[in-house]
Amino acid sequence: MKISRKVSRVIAALIVTCFLPSAAIAGDRPYIPTVAVSNTTLISTVRGADSVILRSRFGTSPSNFRGNFGESVMRDYLNKTWVPIDPGPISIARGGEMVLLDPFKEGRVGFDGLSMRFDAKGNPRSVMVAESKFGGSKLGHTKYSGKQMSDEWIRPRAAKTAQHHRRMASLVKSGRVQRAAHAPKSGKVTHVNLSNRRKAAIWWNKDARSYVYYSDTPVDAKSLERGLNKVAQMMDGVAAGKITPRRILWNIDIENGSFKVTVSNIDAKGEVVPGSEKVVDDLSKPYAKMTAKNQAFMDEEIRYAIEKQYNGSARKSALKDFETAKRDGKVEEFVKKYNFGESHFLREAGLASLKAGLYGGGLALIFSAVPRLWGSIVNGEKFDYASLAKEAALGFVSASFSTMAGMGTHYLLSASQSALVNLIPQKLHSIISGTVGGVLASAIFAYGYAWLNGGSLRDANRMMITGVGSTAAGALASYAILQTAMLVGTASTGTAISSLSGAAATNAAMAWLGGGTVAAGGWGAAGGAIVMSGGALIVAFAVSAAISYGWNRFDQNKQLAHLRALVYSYD
Repeated sequence: MKISRKVSRVIAALIVTCFLPSAAIAGDRPYIPTVAVSNTTLISTVRGADSVILRSRFGTSPSNFRGNFGESVMRDYLNKTWVPIDPGPISIARGGEMVLLDPFKEGRVGFDGLSMRFDAKGNPRSVMVAESKFGGSKLGHTKYSGKQMSDEWIRPRAAKTAQHHRRMASLVKSGRVQRAAHAPKSGKVTHVNLSNRRKAAIWWNKDARSYVYYSDTPVDAKSLERGLNKVAQMMDGVAAGKITPRRILWNIDIENGSFKVTVSNIDAKGEVVPGSEKVVDDLSKPYAKMTAKNQAFMDEEIRYAIEKQYNGSARKSALKDFETAKRDGKVEEFVKKYNFGESHFLREAGLASLKAGLYGGGLALIFSAVPRLWGSIVNGEKFDYASLAKEAALGFVSASFSTMAGMGTHYLLSASQSALVNLIPQKLHSIISGTVGGVLASAIFAYGYAWLNGGSLRDANRMMITGVGSTAAGALASYAILQTAMLVGTASTGTAISSLSGAAATNAAMAWLGGGTVAAGGWGAAGGAIVMSGGALIVAFAVSAAISYGWNRFDQNKQLAHLRALVYSYD
């Protein structure tokens, strides 16, 4: 952390210092603050990369946090009487087609919980599909397959689950699944029920890049293959509508300082069956009144959700908050705070915006003061303190509001259930939110500058265009840097980042840009954020200077043409 902050200060100082001569070529003073202020959001990211990333992560992660926590509690409760079934890594491609991913990539079929019951011979007898929600969340309508938990939603996912098990059965038959020396520690595990109440577990071993299995008792390949095919046949029946699964909605809420855990039945249309809600007594209590066993379980699941969702300083901060909540008897408040993130997000976004505003105002002050100071020393011009104060205030307002707008846009894109928004790849969310913030910063400063200093609308429009162009260039540059790292980088485990997906790929790419993980002697994701933001700043500044220089050349050519016309008029 200390190293990263020192490096971030050096990078920011070098960028500003090296750019001052380039800014001077713009000629007209109005273009110089445009170059600076249109990129104040990027500057604030470089200066306080860890802080901004932390607040952004807290602001955009609450729905994921509550999902992980709720699903974990649900699985532990249900798996006492039901056997969990791993659907395999599956994603939904454009157009709604469900794709069975390679096993080393992340993905899920969309079932929060999928379980079966078996007889003594290992034959599946019933299937249960479960969906976990938190607080006031309801079963929603998906983009491609109707309402959650309806027949339309369940059947295609059941088909892919069957495909996953048939594929593993084929691998077992061909001898490509080897016995492991120990049981799986964590991760996605496919549980296989065999005859005489025996069980086996199959999972993907990332180091060996192959499937492995483990069982307490000896298991032959044919028994393993047969158990997998039985599950595949059962799920084929669900996919074809010949077998009706039991459907339940699992809900965790906070009421009057207590957890309230309920289970409700769902019908074929995805609607809650009236009167079916039942309270789970052993979990529906204040944390302080739970049994020691349930408290320990809650602790484990909350820590797991934090560690899975957050990294670096964000993880340390959340874990520290949780320990404080336990000590003060406010575990329920902690869970509610981290899962209903609107007020929390606004507070954190407000702090980030205030910090960005301070840096934006300072940056505008520097870029505005330098030419005035130069004019005062060299040409004896009177130093205009009033205009300097106006531009510093404009820098503060533009940077602050643009940061809030950018973070708000990112939050809305991440949380939206709109089919139109979901068409936008998640990789582009940061580009869109950064561009929104940059455009707003440019607009506030450009038109505010013209208003406060009696400038023309033409100059304001040019400043706006300059700011938008540099902002878009900076956003695209940051995206290109990250994608390059994902394409050519290697994770700390030695795995190519291109083989990963989702948050794992992003985190690995950021750590790679930062020279490796902190444990390996690098600067980690915080250092990667500095490198990425610094590169984006350089590109944005260069584009801004080029556009400003282009405006001046345009004006000079126009004036020259006007003079030529005057000269020719006297011939």
